[in-house]
Amino acid sequence: MDSKTKSPFKKFNGLSAAIDRLKQAYEAAHKNDTHNETQTNKRELMTLLLLAITTLLTLFTFGMFKLQLDIAKDTEQRDLRAYVTATDILVSVTVEKDGKNIQWHFMPKWQNAGRTPIRFANATLNCVSFDHSGKLYQTHSVGGGAVHNLGPGQASGYGWCTLTPQQIIANQGAGFANGVWSTIKYSDVFGNPHISEQCIEVYFPGDTARLSEPTKLDPNLQREISVCPIHNCEDEECKAS
Repeated sequence: MDSKTKSPFKKFNGLSAAIDRLKQAYEAAHKNDTHNETQTNKRELMTLLLLAITTLLTLFTFGMFKLQLDIAKDTEQRDLRAYVTATDILVSVTVEKDGKNIQWHFMPKWQNAGRTPIRFANATLNCVSFDHSGKLYQTHSVGGGAVHNLGPGQASGYGWCTLTPQQIIANQGAGFANGVWSTIKYSDVFGNPHISEQCIEVYFPGDTARLSEPTKLDPNLQREISVCPIHNCEDEECKAS
């Protein structure tokens, strides 16, 4: 064989070496692509994490801002809303000309202690007698009805509890207090519903005979006004009782 003529085996070995070099180049390129792909995936993952964190921070900031707005709104409404409560009992007495039919009347006095008017007010009234533990002895419902809208600082009476001198004397003699239990439901100017339940008792100290003597009848007769041991609440307190 001519020395200048290359052996087929040598050609095959050269081709094999070339193939190996191509294979190595491919593997290196693939490894580099895999590395680049991994880096790309990492960057995408970090981007998604940053986006999620930014979204959570935005939602948290918005939530805190809304909470502050709600607190400020609630504080403003509490400061400006109407607050209605029974503050006193208005007392009057009537007697017929013959002086035999004497009746004492007790009316709860409601007052708006808030800074805005009330709306859509409705009241109910009960005349009650109870012992000092708060156990009801007698309850007489007078009924209910609409109440005039009260502006800030305004007061108004509603309904009458009527008792004869004999009833008052008998109750006090037995240790029972006479009271006026009234409830008012109303809305403030913000449209929020409210309820106020108040019970006020009246006691006549001293000589109770004056309650039934026509010549000594006086609506300003000395009396003691106090809060009943029961039926006094506002809003959520009333719902829970």
